[in-house]
Amino acid sequence: MYLIYFLLLFATLLFSQDIRGTKSDYWIIENPAALVIYNQYEQRLTEAEKLTLPGYSAWRILDANHVLSDQFTLTAKSEFNHHLYFIQLVEDEGPVNKSQAGNIEIIKNALIEGDTLRVTTDGRLSIQRGSKFETLPQGVLLKRLFKHRNKFYVRDLSSDNSGWIGGKLGVHVERYVPEKTDLALEKQLFGRVNQIFTSYNKRLENLFNFLNTQYTATKPSPTWLADKSSSQLKYTLLPATYQTRFKKSQSYLVQELKDLLYGSPYRLSATDGQIIISKSFE
Repeated sequence: MYLIYFLLLFATLLFSQDIRGTKSDYWIIENPAALVIYNQYEQRLTEAEKLTLPGYSAWRILDANHVLSDQFTLTAKSEFNHHLYFIQLVEDEGPVNKSQAGNIEIIKNALIEGDTLRVTTDGRLSIQRGSKFETLPQGVLLKRLFKHRNKFYVRDLSSDNSGWIGGKLGVHVERYVPEKTDLALEKQLFGRVNQIFTSYNKRLENLFNFLNTQYTATKPSPTWLADKSSSQLKYTLLPATYQTRFKKSQSYLVQELKDLLYGSPYRLSATDGQIIISKSFE
C-alpha cells in the first residue's frame, strides 16, 4: 500500500516538471463525463466530479494499457489539468461507454507546448470544437497545449473551452507572460471564476426546488455571493446557516477553481462557506 502511494506521489511530482518540447499522445474527448474515470488514488469519480470536465478536452496519455492496483481493471493512464486520471477500458474496444462519449480523436506524437498567447486582432482567428468554429475577440488569452501537423490545440482561458486554432497565428497573436498587475489576465480569470460560481448556484437552486417540491417546504436555496475589492475576490455561502453543511460540494468547487488558477499569480484560500482568491506577492 505504501509503495502505491509513493508511486502516485512520484507521478504527481513529474507533472510539475517542465515537459515542453517533448512529444506525447493525446485523446481529445467530446464528452468525457460519459466515461468511467478514476482519480490518482484509483477512486472512481462521482457524477458531480465528472460534470466539471469540459467537452473536447485534451487528455495526455501516459500509458494506453495500464492495470490498476487491483490487478484487474484495465485503464488508460492519463493527465488532465495537471492531475493524474485513469480512464477505464474494455480490452480491444476502447473506453467503457465509448459510444456515449461522442467523438474521441486520437493524436499521436504531438509536440507539447505550454505557453500563453494573447489575441491581438478581433475576429480573425477561431478555434474548432468538433464541427463548430468559435471566433475569438481581441484580448483573449490562449494556452497552447500541443502542436500536431502545424496546428495547435489551445484552451481559451476566458471560457475554458478547448479546440484547434484556425487561421495564421503570426500577425494576430503575441506571446503573453503573466504579470501580477496584468488586468487583462485578472479580467478573464475572474470572469471564468464567476461562471463557475454561477453554475454551482444554479445546481443548488435546482436541488432545493426539487426538495421543496418533494417535501412541501419553502427553504431558501444557498447561494455563493461575490464581494470584489482591489486586493481580492471573496465568495460567501449564504444564508450563514448553510456554511458548514456543504463541505463535499465545496471541496469539488475548490478543486475546480485550483485547476483554473494553476500557473497564474493568484492563490486560493477556503474555510467553511467562504472562498477567497487573491494575488500572490511571493
